[in-house]
Amino acid sequence: MADRKAKVIRETAETNVRVELNIDGSGQFEITTGIRMFDHLVTQLAQHGVFDIKISASGADQHHVVEDVAISLGKAFNQALLVWHTLLFPWMKLYLRWW
Repeated sequence: MADRKAKVIRETAETNVRVELNIDGSGQFEITTGIRMFDHLVTQLAQHGVFDIKISASGADQHHVVEDVAISLGKAFNQALLVWHTLLFPWMKLYLRWW
């Protein structure tokens, strides 16, 4: 089975975010957003979900950092799971292009 991994880089006027995700990981994490409580919450996601997550984010304010990390993490999960699903269900590629 293919690796369920993804890497997302998001650069906006307000933030710079880099996310690396391995769904089939072991709960390892390296999270640096500059927001201690948010770092703690994402750490818990990695540990209890048994995902490997590496996040580096910086930005002008906390609101945009949290928002863009969430967007990037969602895209990473989508990419990692889409690869897995399209390998198991080849017809899904055709459906997703049509839709």
